[in-house]
Amino acid sequence: MNRAAGVITDEMARPDARQDQAVRPLHTMLKGDRRAGWFLFAGIIAIAFAVERRVPSLPVIQSNGHFKEWASTIGELAHVSPLNSVWLNWCGYLLLITPILIWMSLRMPRDGAVSPRQTVFGRAAPIYVLLIATYFLTVWQARWGYFFVLIFALALPALLAPIRSSAAVWIAFVLSLFPILRDWDEGLWPNEEQLGRRIEKRIESAQVRDVALILQSNEVHPFLAPWWLSPSIAYWSGQPGVTGSSHESLKGIDESARFFLSENLQEEREILEKRHVAWVFAYDSDRVAQNSGAILNEPVPLQPLCRLLDRTPSQAPQFLILSAQTAAFKLYRVNVER
Repeated sequence: MNRAAGVITDEMARPDARQDQAVRPLHTMLKGDRRAGWFLFAGIIAIAFAVERRVPSLPVIQSNGHFKEWASTIGELAHVSPLNSVWLNWCGYLLLITPILIWMSLRMPRDGAVSPRQTVFGRAAPIYVLLIATYFLTVWQARWGYFFVLIFALALPALLAPIRSSAAVWIAFVLSLFPILRDWDEGLWPNEEQLGRRIEKRIESAQVRDVALILQSNEVHPFLAPWWLSPSIAYWSGQPGVTGSSHESLKGIDESARFFLSENLQEEREILEKRHVAWVFAYDSDRVAQNSGAILNEPVPLQPLCRLLDRTPSQAPQFLILSAQTAAFKLYRVNVER
């Protein structure tokens, strides 16, 4: 009877025990030493909403049909082939034997371990999961490469743990750095062609700043420029731009691409009037035309507006008045009344 009663008591206690087990994770997450972290997390979210003052939109819900075309013009959104040599420039030769090292970690028990869960792999499983996940994310889009390389560096001690000889570990680690050092050598001591591109980019950055300062005013005078230049122009001028470097600016990017490729004066005026544009920036017409054509998925016309503004300012529409120019940029003031 006692045993029977004991069984009955245990059976009666099991639902409560299961309920306690279900509640325990929530209780653990909210206990004192973690409560401060949750308050901090909530505070960060509140500050983000207070600064943004809007609900961010996601590319998956964008109605603009040119998102894929625009994304294809951005290097960080490009796919990275598993056979691309850039992986070795990022991580060195050790990346080639990483699957073997993970398999060795799976087979190698820790000191005194008796269970598969107590292998080196079991202890480092979370970081291995993150490593594999960020690898495939980087194959999908290059911008995940930063996180992959960081997690790869954090995973190296666990990856090399199965190798008992410390001398062998150091030799393998040093030899694996050769691709990274070669890439650093090219970056720190560039050849003449690379150095020329850097100097040209630096000069253009200074010129776009000088031209953007002309737009500074207490009044609002929106400008239209190629989308990749708009953030820096907006920063230096303090004026709003039609385009930007975010997927949330796709409508403006689409309109700017149509403006620069247009051969129709009426269409050009309508875009400027719709956005209340006061200034137009002209840049390298070949690059602007190629990028705009890729975004719209349309062929570049023979005489797009961007080519007239860049190469033959005297043939620009009458409502665009040349106000300033440098070797790389031209600034036009908009007067739609003309």
